[in-house]
Amino acid sequence: MRLVTYLPPDAPQEGTSFALDGHGRGAGLVDAYGEVAVVDLERAAAATGRRLPRRLLDLIVAGPDAWDVARDVLGQARSGVLPTGYGGEEHTLPLDLVRLLAPVPAPPMVRDFYAFEDHVRRGFAKRGADIPDEWYALPAFYKQNHRAIRGPDEELPWPAFTDELDYELEIAMVVGVGGRDIPEDHAGEHIFGFTILNDVSARDLQRTEMAMRLGPAKSKDFATVLGPVLVTRDELDPLDLRPVARLNGEVVTDSRTSDMRWTFEQMLAYVSIDEDVFPGDVFGSGTVAGGCGLEHGRMLAPGDVLELDVPGIGVLRNRVGQPRPKVTLPRPRAELG
Repeated sequence: MRLVTYLPPDAPQEGTSFALDGHGRGAGLVDAYGEVAVVDLERAAAATGRRLPRRLLDLIVAGPDAWDVARDVLGQARSGVLPTGYGGEEHTLPLDLVRLLAPVPAPPMVRDFYAFEDHVRRGFAKRGADIPDEWYALPAFYKQNHRAIRGPDEELPWPAFTDELDYELEIAMVVGVGGRDIPEDHAGEHIFGFTILNDVSARDLQRTEMAMRLGPAKSKDFATVLGPVLVTRDELDPLDLRPVARLNGEVVTDSRTSDMRWTFEQMLAYVSIDEDVFPGDVFGSGTVAGGCGLEHGRMLAPGDVLELDVPGIGVLRNRVGQPRPKVTLPRPRAELG
């Protein structure tokens, strides 16, 4: 299934994906009637006498039986045999009439990993160092701000504390079935699907944070972009993708996921040791090789149009906003004693 969260034309249109989560509706994309159609899952299921939740996150939480209903409903829509909606409620709309939000605008948790060896190698080489042995010992990650999610065609904010804004092209996995102490050889059964993630980064602040051996934190917490589509795991192999980034139409990243050293199954197994993972949790892969401006010496500029293109998922497009007026950062108290 290819699933989205959308805003119908009569919903409020201003705001970020996270802010508009309460108005978003879960839907599937199907090729029907000669165009790409958005099939509202709650309304389409009602037309067949069944029930599905309104939000895509709630569908994920509902589990495999609900996913089977959604798959059947979308199959009927694709075949043109879906009954008319009840009460005049339209369950199928052309894609160009709706606004897409992040597929999961308010995930319970976002963890971002560091799985591509070539990206890691280039990063350490810029600091005159080799990859530390610890990187090969466990799948390292940090936690992102799950309340700062943005989606397709939303403006990328330029915070008041940075002069160096960068993108990071990643694949994101969304957990379908929660659990604890999940064995690696069963972890695939807990995966719902995959989408694109842009780990937007303030590089100058990030350098300061990480000089203290802490972070990244504030340098990442202002925006994470997800979308445009959440593709279920039965339709996509995350180790056989070709992520591409275009900046103002110019290709700046052309990568492969086949060199991913830490798999999503290994990430799930590691995180779940003595810890619960929940449906809707997002796991970022980490930046693909060559997948950020830091690697090729080109930061973002105000007004840039960034397109992250992963065949099988879609194109995540965003325009870079104008910088906010700079602010003075807090300073420590004067030396005591």
